[in-house]
Amino acid sequence: MEVKNTTRGGDVAIDRVNGYLAFPGIITLDNASIHRSQAVLDRIEHWLVRGIGLHFIPADSPELNLIETLWRKVKYEWLPMKAYQSFSTLKETVLDVLDSVDRKFQITFA
Repeated sequence: MEVKNTTRGGDVAIDRVNGYLAFPGIITLDNASIHRSQAVLDRIEHWLVRGIGLHFIPADSPELNLIETLWRKVKYEWLPMKAYQSFSTLKETVLDVLDSVDRKFQITFA
């Protein structure tokens, strides 16, 4: 059964990655509107039966959302000003930075 996310017009991501998840499991989500959409809410019971639980981190808790920490480092510390010369330069530089995390760039989550 294909579930449509009415806010984006695509499948609900949890259903799309079904084959990659270990069961039982918990998926941690922030409070983005797409994560609280009706399409997601309608599927919660279905996922629970299949062993997938959802955990929503508290609102206004960027320290609990590791991607927020990563993007803050990328944007404010690791991207040189020349990266903003063009979209293609920005894209290439961001991809290079992300590829260098753990080798060249370090984050300490403490």
